[in-house]
Formats: sequence, C-alpha cells, structure tokens
Amino acid sequence: MNTRNDAAPYDPSVDLSGQDQGRKILMIEDEPDLTNALVLHLRRGGYRVTSSANGLSGLMVARDLRPGLVLLDLGLPRLHGFGLLRNLRQTRGLEDVPVIVMTGSADPQLETKAYELRVRHVIKKPFSLESLTAAIESCVAIS
Repeated sequence: MNTRNDAAPYDPSVDLSGQDQGRKILMIEDEPDLTNALVLHLRRGGYRVTSSANGLSGLMVARDLRPGLVLLDLGLPRLHGFGLLRNLRQTRGLEDVPVIVMTGSADPQLETKAYELRVRHVIKKPFSLESLTAAIESCVAIS
C-alpha cells in the first residue's frame, strides 16, 4: 500500500515545543485522498498537521509529537484504531489528548465503545468539512 501523501510527514528533528499545542493535529488515516483534502483544509485554517497512514506509526508519532488533537480513523492497518486509542489512554502525557474518531461504520456499538474510551466526537464518513471544523474547534476551545 502506498502511504505517501502531501501531508507533512513526521520529522522528529523539528522542534514544535513552542507551538500552541491545540493547533498541532495528528491525523491517522489510511486513505491518501481524504488525508490530502483534510490536510489542505486544516492548514488553511491555521493548524499544523502531521499525518500517519497506519496505526502503529501513528502511535509512535503521537508519543513523539505530543499533538493537541488526534483525528483517528478506526479501520487502520498494522494497529486498529481502538488499539491505538487504548494505547494513547495509557501513555503518560497523552491520556487526555482530545480524539475525534472518523468512521464509515454505522454500528452504534462502535460509537458507544469510542465514547467509553473518552473520544470527544465521532464523525461518520462521509462528513462535511464544516462538521469536522466545528468538532475540531470545540476540542481546541476545551483543551
């Protein structure tokens, strides 16, 4: 699977410590077209976006980057979104990071499980940019 996209790849040598944490978003999504469209939209909104195309690398990036917000697809290769979310909740410094789940599933149990793991929002695909932006802004305002 090709994981390359136009989103800023993770670079551990870049110091982001002086940046507003709420403006740093980690997007963990394996669909490159969706990732590219959302990254473009979010950057226009002033957010610093880093992406990862699978759950395992997403978890490693989250541990290094310490984002202010995570946009998380659940159906990820290498580590399912719920596994990643459980790991975040057990990682010092990331246990309270706001998470917005993006899913194409209509299963109500999935949504219940996500909220049990303290996600802030569950957004069903396909979604509008406006609904995603509103969810992100509500998370940033709370953080």
